[in-house]
Amino acid sequence: MAKERHGVDRRAVLRAAVAGGGGLALAGTLWQSAALAAPAQNGPGPYGALRAADANGIRLPAGFTSRVVARSGMAVPGTGHIWHGAPDGGACFPDGQGWIYVSNAELSGGRGGVGALRFDAHGRVIDAYSILTGTHRNCAGGPTPWQTWLSCEEVAYGYVFETDPYGVAVPARRDAMGRFTHEAAACDPDRQVVYLTEDERDGCFYRFVPHTWGDLSRGGTLQVLVAGGGTSGSAAWRTVPDPTPSSGRTPTRHQVSGAKRFVGGEGAYYADGHCWFTTKGDNRVWRFNAADDTYELAYDDDLVNNGPAPLTNVDNITGSALSGDLYIAEDGADMEINLITPDEVVTPFLRIEGQGASEITGPWFSPAGDRLYFSSQRGTSGSSSGGITYEVTGPFRARGGGPGDTTPPTAPSALTVDGVTQTAATLRWTASTDDTGVHHYAADVDGRVVDPAVAATSHTYTGLSAATTYVLGVTAHDAAGNASPRATLTVTTAGDPSGGGEFSNHTDVPIRDGATATSTIAVGGVADAGSFEVDLVILHTWVGDLTVEVIAPGGREWRLWNRSGGSADDIRQTFTLNGTGVDANGIWTLRVHDHAHHDQGYVDSWTLRF
Repeated sequence: MAKERHGVDRRAVLRAAVAGGGGLALAGTLWQSAALAAPAQNGPGPYGALRAADANGIRLPAGFTSRVVARSGMAVPGTGHIWHGAPDGGACFPDGQGWIYVSNAELSGGRGGVGALRFDAHGRVIDAYSILTGTHRNCAGGPTPWQTWLSCEEVAYGYVFETDPYGVAVPARRDAMGRFTHEAAACDPDRQVVYLTEDERDGCFYRFVPHTWGDLSRGGTLQVLVAGGGTSGSAAWRTVPDPTPSSGRTPTRHQVSGAKRFVGGEGAYYADGHCWFTTKGDNRVWRFNAADDTYELAYDDDLVNNGPAPLTNVDNITGSALSGDLYIAEDGADMEINLITPDEVVTPFLRIEGQGASEITGPWFSPAGDRLYFSSQRGTSGSSSGGITYEVTGPFRARGGGPGDTTPPTAPSALTVDGVTQTAATLRWTASTDDTGVHHYAADVDGRVVDPAVAATSHTYTGLSAATTYVLGVTAHDAAGNASPRATLTVTTAGDPSGGGEFSNHTDVPIRDGATATSTIAVGGVADAGSFEVDLVILHTWVGDLTVEVIAPGGREWRLWNRSGGSADDIRQTFTLNGTGVDANGIWTLRVHDHAHHDQGYVDSWTLRF
């Protein structure tokens, strides 16, 4: 969408409004030193001037280099996977000593989806694969703290899909997050909500409040920001009455009186109590303060008063956890990624030459913060089939430790565990030490990171299974991206002292047309099954063609579902059954049969409670 220019009168009015309102004070850990009289201004950047274009046509500061990691329509080097066209929003996820970069495909006609690149510890691509297919114009999205990728459809009445970057779990449509022209998603773990932008001329800014943080399958409430028409002020949240309107019904953005309008919502990024988001139609970067529900301008090209505006056609946005700098990609214009520093200087970080018919998409840093990934959606050809995905490395700066800092923190020590229940345990440790200070910790279960940004010296692990042994791990990270050795402690969760217990399986199992799907749970330490419960969550369109049975280790069967429910979607129900005289110990089986075709779904989870 082309940038819409405004006249001199609008500039004057905006400047007067900002000055009269006392300006913008960017708070939070990343921005505490800021004291701003107007939104960010043109100025020299921390990395100096851009040098001549390299072999890839990218102008970078001294010390930085670029490389191509994937091209649309071609096999990713070292793999047989064909990289998708029109690469768009993306993010990185930790993967042992390596990482994964996911990238949306903004293609229409059911050709949208998400691809993934897996890197080893040395940054070499070792695998590539699809994690979502068959969707429409997947534009931006956002990562979750539980290591999934939310991929958003930028079409009228579009959906959000939750996907697994690791390629294990089946992707799931999250209807409760609303049907509208989605753009980006940004998770706020402090308030346990997800912010959502809308790419419409009269779009809104939303937040989704899940019923269960970390489990979007359980639904939640979609709310919209309500505020006045100014560029700063206080706001409130109101529930959207019908978050999933069918085509032709009242769109979400028109359902709540007083909903604040934003001209073409684009990227969103959450850090330190603030959600930053961009609006391309008026070329602004906004800051929403989640602590007090206020909003204000961080950047407006019409308010740059010391020379030409360096940042135009704002689009995707991300940030560096090391430095606090924001990185904003341009859609067309002069094809730059600009950064806004914590002292409110906006300056180009890179420029792609010879690709003016494209746009820069998907900027995101590797978990260590030392590599920046992004794409040119249409490359040199100007076509969606000409997309190019890049990596930039170099001396990215850090707070409290320059890019030359290579000393890792010491490993966390004196690990203890308490609060052990059937489903949770709290790990505590003595703080690590580092020459420039520990920035955060990362907590994992059996080697899989469950929280990459722990601020305290303890973490409560949830969602565990009863009577199961786990290796809980933690690593310390400094501001320069160095990681300590992993410290671990083995813990076994509690069983039920009464001889009962709760046993779960949360592994997704696809349900194919005309086929049978099974899932198993191992039960131990329980005598007679007695009266027991089965909690069942199946996410499936048209549940009227399903039969579901649960089978005890000795072969006794109970039918839970017998082709009821008609055309309704999903089964979320607790069944109470009589198992008196049945030995509960051993392998229990859930059996699901799909008796028809042209629908889809999967077993999300099931739990036995004795």
